[in-house]
Amino acid sequence: MTQHTAPASNRAPVAVAGVMVAVFLFAIDATIVSSAMPTVVSQLGDIDLYSWVFSVYMLTSALATPIFGKLSDLYSRRTLILLAIATFVLGSVACGAAQTMTQLIVFRAVQGMGGGAVYALAFIIVGVVFPAEQRARMQGMIASVWGIASVLGPAGGGFIAEYWDWRWIFWTLVIFGGLVALSTLLFVPETHPPERRRTPSIRQTGREVRQLLATPGFLYGTGIVMTVFFGYMALLGMGSAVTEKAYGLPPTLFGPLFSVNALAFIAGAVAAARLAGRYGVSAVLRAGAAIALASGIFLLALSA
Repeated sequence: MTQHTAPASNRAPVAVAGVMVAVFLFAIDATIVSSAMPTVVSQLGDIDLYSWVFSVYMLTSALATPIFGKLSDLYSRRTLILLAIATFVLGSVACGAAQTMTQLIVFRAVQGMGGGAVYALAFIIVGVVFPAEQRARMQGMIASVWGIASVLGPAGGGFIAEYWDWRWIFWTLVIFGGLVALSTLLFVPETHPPERRRTPSIRQTGREVRQLLATPGFLYGTGIVMTVFFGYMALLGMGSAVTEKAYGLPPTLFGPLFSVNALAFIAGAVAAARLAGRYGVSAVLRAGAAIALASGIFLLALSA
């Protein structure tokens, strides 16, 4: 993706706030459903499809992230992020009306496509608004939104599932999505100069997507992102089932239990943003991967 950096200005803090709200929409949807899934399965059945509710969301999110990143070099970025939010809201409406697990999985795929696009475009906009020396810190702040969502999402989803109707999880996301669209219109600037934009064309978009899919680097990078997301969603998605079925805990307690992981996520995001400027992004990524691998092996040893 080609980036045309504009210097940070007085609009930058407002732009970051708007972008963080948009990322929070994607992050909260990935986490809020987890604690409610045992309740959803008890009503819709097909427990063998349980994991697909999370997997398909992250699959389409991982695919949408580089695709919309490429499209951001062609078209208006603010228009694209509004289109992504609209796709997300449409998927949320459909999820709230789902009558079977298969329908819920299909509609979650639509949600994931919109959410992944929002996530990609948010980082691109911040990368353009801020100069290189500030970019890592700002992107670390945005990444920390995942940690906040990991605390609020499971707790909110568990509360709605236990005291209300699980469908209201998705209706709430529809309302929140509308507010995010409004904040995007008001606070997120257009960062793609008019002279560099192209007239929207389905044929041109299809050609660019095909070229991207044929690029080995795209497949390699997407595979890494998907692996990381799948691991995270496996922990998040199956954690609520373990706490409810194995330990008999109510859905509302999954949020507090998972908050330890979420706080570590926030700390890691903030630390990575600071360390990347000193040691380089590659070194920080390798260190993070090594810590994650060691932690996974340790947890496997405990559960053996």
